[in-house]
Amino acid sequence: MRVSIILNKKLFACLLLIGFYDTITGAVPGQLFRYVVDLATNRFNINLGVGRSGVTLEGDVNVNIILNTDTISKLITPGRLTSDVMILPATSFNIQPSVVLTGGTSSVSFPLAIDSAFLLNNPIRRFAIGVGIATNDRKVTRNLNTTIVLLNTAFLLPV
Repeated sequence: MRVSIILNKKLFACLLLIGFYDTITGAVPGQLFRYVVDLATNRFNINLGVGRSGVTLEGDVNVNIILNTDTISKLITPGRLTSDVMILPATSFNIQPSVVLTGGTSSVSFPLAIDSAFLLNNPIRRFAIGVGIATNDRKVTRNLNTTIVLLNTAFLLPV
């Protein structure tokens, strides 16, 4: 008699901090960096990612990266985000349309690359963008499929 166990393999968006990823928070000891400023490309890179759960890490998983601008509006309306938060304009950043979570790995990262000049030209403003994941290769954990990146440009100015 052969016994088969079906493992519940799912994907989730990494770097969720109670649903919001707030870049104004400074470095936290023991945690990964929140961003890297790339002077060569003039980009402010926020590292995001996709992780997988389950007992095995078998098989490649093709993951689409989806921008969820309507999520920000939905969070402002009930007051989860304040009304001064603006949607990060699509012309101010680059993000990959997809990533591949290769077999044998538990996660893959990708940058949200924001134009540094845009940030410096918008001092003391708050921007947000929803970055979601979708795939036909695995189930995606429903409440962990979107990261809300909240960016307050005030920390870029010297005190």
